[in-house]
Amino acid sequence: MPISTGPKYEFIGSEALQRQIELLKYYPEIFDRHFYPAMQQAAELVKSGVRANIPVRSGRVQRALGSKVVHSKSLGTRAHIGFGKRYGQPSAPYAAALNEGAVAHEITARRTADGYLHFSSGGRFTAVGSVRHPGFSGRGFMEAGLEAATPGVDNLMDAASGRVVQELAQP
Repeated sequence: MPISTGPKYEFIGSEALQRQIELLKYYPEIFDRHFYPAMQQAAELVKSGVRANIPVRSGRVQRALGSKVVHSKSLGTRAHIGFGKRYGQPSAPYAAALNEGAVAHEITARRTADGYLHFSSGGRFTAVGSVRHPGFSGRGFMEAGLEAATPGVDNLMDAASGRVVQELAQP
């Protein structure tokens, strides 16, 4: 069973901005000079918005939050925000469940030699074949953080677009 590394979100800006970025593939030095740093700043802005909305118990989910700006020929340039090792951060495999919630479900033992789950509570050990998880509602911190950061991201991308236009207008 694959382990979730948590939710991953991408932001790419408006269609007009994506078209402008696509046209800049003919001028990669201009893109690298203006849009790439703006995308990195925007990713940091979104991360700070998400981090402010993450419920804190141990701080593991907050420490696992990371970002990277990726450029591919087929998908264009995107900023990825997510959790875990692919972002150079420690893992928090329950980040997706914390963000999106979990339905009530049964957890059964698989990995122990005797086929039981072993628990320790207050110095007493218990072994059971399964436990019932009650489920919980999602916190929605990824969406809330992205929504809070959207005006700042738009401003960063608009400023980068303006700098590109100014540079291309110079003789």
